[in-house]
Amino acid sequence: NFNPRLIAFITDSHKITAVPAGDYWTYITEMLENPAEIWRGVFNDQLDDIGRSMVTLAVFNGGNVAEDVLRNGCEQLTRHSPRVGNAVEWNLAYERSYRTCVGTMLDREVEAGKSPRVSLFNPSVGDFVLRTFSNDAATVAEVTAALRTPASLRNLFAIHRQGTIPVPTYEAILTALARKFWPSFSGRTDFVACTANLVIGLDSLGERLQSELRQLAERWFELVCATTQHEEASVVVIYFLKQGWIAADDPQVLEWIRFVIGDSGLDEDLIPVSGVIRYIENPHAETAAIELSTAVISNWKENIEEVVREDALLSDYHDVERHFDRAKADVTKYVESRLADYSIDFDATEIREIVSACDIRSIIEENESSSSDDNESSHFGSGGKPSSTDTATIDDLFDRAR
Repeated sequence: NFNPRLIAFITDSHKITAVPAGDYWTYITEMLENPAEIWRGVFNDQLDDIGRSMVTLAVFNGGNVAEDVLRNGCEQLTRHSPRVGNAVEWNLAYERSYRTCVGTMLDREVEAGKSPRVSLFNPSVGDFVLRTFSNDAATVAEVTAALRTPASLRNLFAIHRQGTIPVPTYEAILTALARKFWPSFSGRTDFVACTANLVIGLDSLGERLQSELRQLAERWFELVCATTQHEEASVVVIYFLKQGWIAADDPQVLEWIRFVIGDSGLDEDLIPVSGVIRYIENPHAETAAIELSTAVISNWKENIEEVVREDALLSDYHDVERHFDRAKADVTKYVESRLADYSIDFDATEIREIVSACDIRSIIEENESSSSDDNESSHFGSGGKPSSTDTATIDDLFDRAR
């Protein structure tokens, strides 16, 4: 099954005028069997430098990018090209290229209350661009640097893991990014934190960039107290602690943990931070564990009922008297399993405190009420009232009885 938009694109009358009638089906078959090749002519012949930059930026951001990020990235890549004049001329050229790209290789997405985003017209656009640049470390590094988004680095890691970008190219890209952004990371803290996380994930590269990593460690808390990428920052903090580049009794670690606790109540951020506590010394470790557990318990108490409802944990229970104890046991097991991901301990009293914040009784009663309404509806149609079909059937039975 092929994407209907792809079919429409390759069968467009403007694109097949040069195809002889006898070769039509051969042309269509070859295009569908090699969808990435469809875009070669468009990319190389129909787009200008700005248009090619737009498409490449969107691909290397994971196939979706905010419109303002796309524009800024394009400006970084093309503003000083000899083919572009002053700023006014560049703006006009950008708008022309944007109109050309949208509807051919890109889509524009607009949601109410959100900034516009740009995505790929078809996934095969991404396949073509990745195939084109998979061994070009300089271009990929330049594009990623122009984007400066955590999403672009996560995408870079993903396509490397898939085997699209070979190890030597991947290492060359990260080396270029580290040397460009680490010495002065003002305004790029999220990007730097994510770059450092990727670098230390490769032992050989971590050794090669040891001098740069040491210098980064000296300023690390200046960086991480301004980033929202807490998971990546946690991994790097642990690495620096293991290397001895951050002291286990450094009070800045505790201050950073407090910063994360205040900045985020999400398990996805706090769980990695809890792992840092194992590598620091008392009294900071003990203080951090107490403050983190207090925050986690408070967050869970505040959100436990919403989580239980959203995950439909108690959807099978409809009778309070018969099912309350089993439902409570299920919620308890769920909370225990989620908190087990933390590197700090939560005792039974703390678990009970969280579970007690969930109104299990009312959830079961709502299930019971909903079940009754469904049963009524199944007998009498929507709204719990006899439908016209039900009424006709009942009348027919009375007629037969007469």
